[in-house]
Amino acid sequence: MAPTFLVVNGGDGNDELTTDFTGGDPVPLGGLTFNGDGQTGSPGDSLVVKGVFTNQLLDYTNAHDGSIFVDSNPINYTGLEPITGGNSSHTTLNLPDGVRNEASLRNHATTGFIEIFPDSGTFETTALPNPSQSLTVNLGNQGDDLTVTELDPGYAASLIINGGSGKDYTSLSDVKLTHTPGRGLEVNAAETLDVTDCIISGNTAVRGAGMLVTSGTTTIHGSTITNNIATGDGSTDGGGGIYASGEVMLIKGGSVIRSNTASGTLGSGGGILSLLNDKLVVLENICIESNFAENSGGGIESRTGQLEVKDFLIQGNVAGVKGGGVYFSTDDIMDLENGVLRLNQAGEQGGGIYHGPAPFSFIVDVTLTENIVSNSKVSVSKRGGGVYNEGGTLSIQDSILTANNVTGFLDSSDGGGAIFNRYHAPDGELGGDLYVQRCVISNNGIIPFNVGLPGRGGGILNVADNSARAGCRIYDSTIEANASLQTGGGIQNLVLNSNGMGNAEATLLIQNSVIRDNTSDENGGGIHQLGGPGQANCSIVGGAIQRNSCTFRGGGIWTSEESTLDIESGCLIEGNHCQDGGGIYKDGATGAVTISNSTIADNTGTLTGGGVVLEGGNFNLREGAVVSGNVAERGGGIYMFDGYLTFNDTLVRN
Repeated sequence: MAPTFLVVNGGDGNDELTTDFTGGDPVPLGGLTFNGDGQTGSPGDSLVVKGVFTNQLLDYTNAHDGSIFVDSNPINYTGLEPITGGNSSHTTLNLPDGVRNEASLRNHATTGFIEIFPDSGTFETTALPNPSQSLTVNLGNQGDDLTVTELDPGYAASLIINGGSGKDYTSLSDVKLTHTPGRGLEVNAAETLDVTDCIISGNTAVRGAGMLVTSGTTTIHGSTITNNIATGDGSTDGGGGIYASGEVMLIKGGSVIRSNTASGTLGSGGGILSLLNDKLVVLENICIESNFAENSGGGIESRTGQLEVKDFLIQGNVAGVKGGGVYFSTDDIMDLENGVLRLNQAGEQGGGIYHGPAPFSFIVDVTLTENIVSNSKVSVSKRGGGVYNEGGTLSIQDSILTANNVTGFLDSSDGGGAIFNRYHAPDGELGGDLYVQRCVISNNGIIPFNVGLPGRGGGILNVADNSARAGCRIYDSTIEANASLQTGGGIQNLVLNSNGMGNAEATLLIQNSVIRDNTSDENGGGIHQLGGPGQANCSIVGGAIQRNSCTFRGGGIWTSEESTLDIESGCLIEGNHCQDGGGIYKDGATGAVTISNSTIADNTGTLTGGGVVLEGGNFNLREGAVVSGNVAERGGGIYMFDGYLTFNDTLVRN
């Protein structure tokens, strides 16, 4: 009768027990125990496991005792020093509880092997053939340190590290996790993770194909994460390169996140997906390039916490819906400084950046160029080639937005070649506040596939709808050479009141800024303002509206009924051109225009009103206003269809 269990007792010398599974399972049903007993120096008593297995578990009890499970009954051991594990698809290492472990996972002298070494002497040195599927290290409960350095060149398995109940520290340096059968790296319940000079490439998983982190503070320095694919279809799936749901994520030191994909139906964050528990994500001196997300956040998607990105290149990323380069939608702060976003693309909103309802965010010293929103579908919106702001407060400072575009089958609410600013909310809530300071917005445009109502706002489109109030404030900036094939070559200020209550309000303030050389194929070459139902208000303080043009009405400015336009403090409206109202066209039976201490000069209307056309409402010229040198076939200075025209301390000379 075969034994139900087997005990092997070593002698006083260095003993070695080999359990060879090559010809079958040699372990009795009740298990095998090897007692090493005495040793006479290095290498000590040793245990060698041979064979090929699906699952292998090494459970360390203390410095010399433990168990091994290899698709069979346990092999128990006592009094050992080195262990050589078997060849397994999945290998798991359980470090001992009750002591603080310091361990090194590294290459082994034998080709095709790795080893885990107990720097603290709390478990046995163990050599392992490279697992073919995964290696899992479960840390103990006393706050362990695990250092992972360069592994065997043939290592190609997923690496999974699970922290214990203590404060664990894990570091990886010069590690390559490439073309594994699953995720490259997964770290759970670790308080601190440092990843330095690593390469994580060619991996596939439902989420976090390159790297998944679920806790603590993670720092990635000088590492490359490329060509990983997250396949999950769910709304919390994605993160082709990195899936971060810990507390703090720091990526810096020239790290590169490139050519990663979130391919699932709702997959987001092609390069990086940050959500759930993250309080802060900081990216510094980083390149995020050529990543793709089927849904949103081609380069980065951040759904919780604060996002800081500095000294960056975010380039060539694509999102099927929103945020080609960056998608940010939290109740915290986004801060982008000193970087470039270029050649990013979204299918619907925010070719460069999608910014949600955050309380206050900043874009400072950033160049946004050649970003695009493009979609051939008729039924979806296309808005914000450079930046899309949905109800948040966003300040753009000292930045350049150039050659960004919106293209596709467009409707009358689409557009914003450089910036689309919108708030859509009930009950007159405040929101959608955009501040543009010391910026250049140039050569952006709207490129429709269709005719009829092909989009608005070649430079900026500011929209309030559904009883909301949206504000756009522009200071000390230049908006030039932008183009729209409908209205608002430079800027469109628009009310879309979908609920019919008439209390939406779109506010535009332009101070000490230049709006020049913009064009539209219909009305409002420089600025187009449309209210009703609901109020559109525009105030221009100082600066200039120059050399803008359109085909029909309002070469410089077109403003509608249910709108107000106030121009003051030395503003110059000069050299604008169109068919009717070269300088300003006041449309509709209501609304008002007031010009104070400003000049309307040298504008051209090929038919009527070289300076001004008044179709209705109130038009007030006062406090040193000048209308001079304008040219038209009829009404060189002012052409009045209807309404009320008031002069006070004004010079009209044409």
